[in-house]
Amino acid sequence: EQAAPRAAAEVAPGSPDMQYTLALTLAQHRQFAEAEKAGRRCLALDERFGKGYHLLGQLLSRRGEHDGAIEALRRAVTTEGKKEAIYPFELVKALLRQDRWAEAADVLDEATRDFPEHGRPHSWLAMLLTTAPDPDLHAYERAVSLARQAQPLRHGGSLSHAMLALALTRSGRHREALKTLDGIKTARRAEHMAVSIAVLAHVAHGELEEAEARLAATDSVHHPDDIRVQTGIEKRLREEAEAALAAATK
Repeated sequence: EQAAPRAAAEVAPGSPDMQYTLALTLAQHRQFAEAEKAGRRCLALDERFGKGYHLLGQLLSRRGEHDGAIEALRRAVTTEGKKEAIYPFELVKALLRQDRWAEAADVLDEATRDFPEHGRPHSWLAMLLTTAPDPDLHAYERAVSLARQAQPLRHGGSLSHAMLALALTRSGRHREALKTLDGIKTARRAEHMAVSIAVLAHVAHGELEEAEARLAATDSVHHPDDIRVQTGIEKRLREEAEAALAAATK
């Protein structure tokens, strides 16, 4: 399977597309060092090849070169980020892995303007505003607005409902938050996050038996490919919910 792209790259060594195809094929076959070399050859031939920066960023992130990965993914955004929504999303994940919350929020803020028809940047920005260190009431109110904007949009989905519920909970609007959560009980991708948010809302409202029942009914299994897990956000919410319930039942 590698022979064709390798042969094409040798026949057309000056083609960034061929070098990229080779890099991608090598990466798919877990030959990461060779893939990185081919990816760098691609970018040497065309320094505005967005897909090349995207792939290089993923390869660098995989081997722990986080600063280099962020720089490569940032180049992907600046070259083609207004065409492909995946580029800012991957940059955000890389930034959050390094706890660079403010930079990640700036990237998402711009993405909400570049992709107004896409719900995911709105939902993700709402997620950051409600889970970032030391947020404030203004951030929560903005998160409410962003989550509501995301709901009718493409890829708004269950995360927008979960983030609306969390923002409402943070703002002290616990009953409204629980009502919002009723709409995503069957949404598997948001199920575990929704449970944590519901526990926080029940505890804040003094409904400790309901909080205990919610927490007991769901295990802590996560979705390994999801941003909420990759950045530790879902895990942190679960721990916050467990701590809040433990403190309230002492």
